[in-house]
Amino acid sequence: RGGLFAGAPHPLPPRTRAPRRLSPPSAMPASFTLEVEYAKSARAACKQCKAKIDKDEVRFGLKASAGDEGEEGSRNHVMEAVKWHHFACLPRAKGAAWFKKHFCDAAPEAVQGFAALKEEHRPVVEALFKACRGEGAVPEPPEVGAAVGGDTPAK
Repeated sequence: RGGLFAGAPHPLPPRTRAPRRLSPPSAMPASFTLEVEYAKSARAACKQCKAKIDKDEVRFGLKASAGDEGEEGSRNHVMEAVKWHHFACLPRAKGAAWFKKHFCDAAPEAVQGFAALKEEHRPVVEALFKACRGEGAVPEPPEVGAAVGGDTPAK
């Protein structure tokens, strides 16, 4: 006892999957930039450990800079978003080989925001850049007071 199509070929052809399209090489990120700053608020979360980054804490941002080629350029703006990391999480974000490849000879002064750091925090940040490349241990994060940008005026 068979159904309506028992023994007969199926009336519709079998579904075929469309071939997967790979992004052309021109749509891949061209370069990366590294930013450092004191966190402006406690809203951003570290992309490595997922915990919130406290206000006034030294944080690092990785940004993939994509090219603008017509239609593809309009979708690449998402890739240019800064991905923030805690001080201690930065070396684990990509690994020593990645940092050696992308930031091998980058002077700390070339990092966006480095000049705005307090003078006493710069050597610690430089030591962290070396640790990211596997050239030393990860230093302790700099102690940052609550009044990095000055006291908030009373209303």
